[in-house]
Amino acid sequence: MDDKSLIESTASRLLLEADANAEQLLGIVRMVVAGSIALAIGIALNLPNRPESEFLDKQGVFAAIGMTSYFLVGLAAFILVKTGKYQPWMAWVTATFDVILIITNVWLSINSSGLNTNYALSFPSALMIPLILTFGALRFRPDIQVAMTVFICFLTAGIVFSNPFLVASNSDVLSQMSLTYALPPNLIRIWLVFSTGIVIAIAVWRAKGLLLRITQATEERLNLTRFLPQTVVQDLNDEAMNELKRGRQVPLAIIFLDVPGFTQMAESMRPEDTSVILTEYRSHIIDVTENNGGTVDKFIGDGALVIFGLTGTSEQAAKAALNAAEELNSRFRNWNSERKSTEKEGIEVGIGIHFGEVFLGAIGDARRLEFTILGDNVNIASRIEQMTKSESYITLASQDVINTAGKSSTKGWSDLGERSIRGRKSGIKLWGYAG
Repeated sequence: MDDKSLIESTASRLLLEADANAEQLLGIVRMVVAGSIALAIGIALNLPNRPESEFLDKQGVFAAIGMTSYFLVGLAAFILVKTGKYQPWMAWVTATFDVILIITNVWLSINSSGLNTNYALSFPSALMIPLILTFGALRFRPDIQVAMTVFICFLTAGIVFSNPFLVASNSDVLSQMSLTYALPPNLIRIWLVFSTGIVIAIAVWRAKGLLLRITQATEERLNLTRFLPQTVVQDLNDEAMNELKRGRQVPLAIIFLDVPGFTQMAESMRPEDTSVILTEYRSHIIDVTENNGGTVDKFIGDGALVIFGLTGTSEQAAKAALNAAEELNSRFRNWNSERKSTEKEGIEVGIGIHFGEVFLGAIGDARRLEFTILGDNVNIASRIEQMTKSESYITLASQDVINTAGKSSTKGWSDLGERSIRGRKSGIKLWGYAG
């Protein structure tokens, strides 16, 4: 998984999380907006010296019914999310209800006024349209937003062009317009504009917060993956990432490699020659490990820790480890022949192989993170490698890895019987590779 794919994966995950939280936030916003507008309507209709008008009273009733319905929808959405019963498709239902509710209020407003529908958008209820569209920005769902916009425009156009030729006297028009733009409706207009601005601010705040979360999460994932082997990174989804941080017990085939006497050899060599040898040595290990589906856990000087089993079955991991050890023997033998042909000192590499459960995880924090394996079986693999110094075989494998790989994998291997192992009371049965 490259950096671009990782960024896209992180962004998609956080957008899905944001979408899941959007309806809960929208439920709260609906209730607050509905309650505040209902309060503004109540204040507007009870202002001193407001004109007595049956028309204004009707408008107030329509608005009160609309805001009550709006509040109840917000409450229902909030409860559904909190109880875990909310499903993504429900966003379409609530969005559709928003549109129908507002358009119905616009229709009732113009229908009760006696004016022709050319004046439909002059009523305060029409200012709910941009407010509802602004609500859609909280979802991060462009498909719903586009659908709402088209739906609102279609229905509004239907109202405006439904009865544009209704004849009313100039005095009736002026009378209705004076009421429509009286103090109570204007107070409601101001409050609707204020509410729209607040919802836009919330949408911007959410977008900024989401951008920061995406940036932080992506940086964290990129930092983490730089420490991880490619075999781990390529299948690293969010669940696997969290599991890797926690660590887990897994069965793995483990290979330890070491060059006996390398420190003394390096003392008589130039630093650049030492660097060349280590580079070639590590290159052989990396090539063979990758060819057999393994992972180089770490290099420490002339030592190396290689693991098999991050993917596939235990049997496949054990067979791959034995095959890798055999290939490494062949590689190092040819390498030594090349070195000796140029009168360079030969290099002998001890290889110890074991199989068992280990703790695998990403240990550390953002300052220093290390992908590694820990546990008793790691120590046993290290002890087996050290025993190559005293055995007649430079490649040793435990009975555990042989059993896991199956008897068909023992060709070229000799049963050495049980050996005592440093630091353990019980012995361990070993096999040696003749090469």
